Amino acid sequence: TKNGICLGKDYPYTSGKAGLNGECQSTCKKQKLAIDKYSWAVGEDKLEKALNTQPVIASVEAGNYAWMFYKSGVVMACPGNDYDHSALVVGYGSEIGVNFFKLRNSWGLNWGDKGYIKLLRGVGDIGTCRVAEYPLYPKIVGTPAPTTKPAC
Repeated sequence: TKNGICLGKDYPYTSGKAGLNGECQSTCKKQKLAIDKYSWAVGEDKLEKALNTQPVIASVEAGNYAWMFYKSGVVMACPGNDYDHSALVVGYGSEIGVNFFKLRNSWGLNWGDKGYIKLLRGVGDIGTCRVAEYPLYPKIVGTPAPTTKPAC
C-alpha cells in the first residue's frame, strides 16, 4: 500500500472479444488502504448482515445456463453442483415479492443486467448457486488518500 491503488471506475472492464485493450490512466484517485484480516459470512443471514456494511466476495456456481444466458429477473436455481467462479455480492432486496441477493460479475456491462445478476434469497443453507457457502470480506484499515499520478 505504499503508493495506493486506483479505483475500479478508473479502469473499467475491457472485453477480450471486442479486441480492445485498456490504457494506463495518467491520473486517478488512489486509495491507500490495507487488509488487516478477513471474515467469513457463511449462511444467508450472516451474508445479509455483512452486506449492511460492505460488499462481500462469494464463490458461486456459474458454469451453467442460468448464468451464461442471464439477462434479467431473479435466478431461482442453478443446474450444477460445485462452485467455479467468484463474484461480488453488493446487496439484497425484493422484486415483485421475490427476495434476492444482487451480485456484480466480472464479465462486463454487456453481460446480464448491465453486469449484475440477482439470485434467489431465502432458500437457507448455502443459498442459490452456493452464494452463501463461502462468502468472505476483508477488514480494511487505512484512510483514503488521493494522488494525481499513478505509476504506469
